[in-house]
Amino acid sequence: MSKPILDILRDIGIIIDDDALKVLEILEKKSIVNENDIADALEMRVNDVRKALYKLGNFGFVSYTKEKDIEKKWWYIYNWQLDKAKIHYKYMQHLRAILHKKEQDLLSEQKYAFQCNKCKLKYTYDSALEQGFYCGECNGILKNVTNSRLISQLTKEIEVLLGQVKEEEEIVRKNQAVQKKAYEELLAKEEAEEAKVKEKKLADARAKRAATREAAKKLAAKNAPKKKVVKKKSTKKKPAKKKAPAKKKAPVKKKAAPKKKLTTKKPVRKHIKKVAKKPIKKVKKKR
Repeated sequence: MSKPILDILRDIGIIIDDDALKVLEILEKKSIVNENDIADALEMRVNDVRKALYKLGNFGFVSYTKEKDIEKKWWYIYNWQLDKAKIHYKYMQHLRAILHKKEQDLLSEQKYAFQCNKCKLKYTYDSALEQGFYCGECNGILKNVTNSRLISQLTKEIEVLLGQVKEEEEIVRKNQAVQKKAYEELLAKEEAEEAKVKEKKLADARAKRAATREAAKKLAAKNAPKKKVVKKKSTKKKPAKKKAPAKKKAPVKKKAAPKKKLTTKKPVRKHIKKVAKKPIKKVKKKR
């Protein structure tokens, strides 16, 4: 089980003021919250909330995203979230630094088995043997200072620190996944809201164009010249007079057409010109 954020900050050595502490407690409970809601919850001014958030931001413990305010044009709402992954990452680095120091102490205790009584200078077994178990600096006698109890304690502390480092690594991975999911959900929400705004603008534009067309039609109808209404005279139909029966006309006898006289045509004589025949010359035969 991971430590609370405030305990982690104390272990790291980070001190924050009361306002930043209050804001941090709210951010720890919620994944993403805007500064106006924080100000309402803490009964603080928005400017004071921002100052506290900026202080936390200087340590890299908070991050924000901004979105357009639907009601106010050219205005942005800032949504803040606690960067738990970064806090646990810094805590993991802190634990690793302590672990490295403990490991160095353990190596020193295991390596330097002899120490000078006077100057407290430590020697390995090989170097003490070369010196004849006398200090090379002050010629003091070297004594065996192997502390098995301290070595055992350091070994246990190193095991605990290794477990804490692994736990913090797992927490960092989980928090990164959670923050990524929250960020993607926020982006999806912003895109959906932007789509709604665009759809509303298009609907308003269509309604405006329709209203403009309707107003133009009414104006044209108003300015059009009025036609004079001519009242038609009511005409009563007179009763039709009964026609007298028509007199029958006597049949007219058709006169017979005169017969055509038959005329005989005289034959027409064709005058044929007579062509005079030329005399044929006789050819004398040669003897």
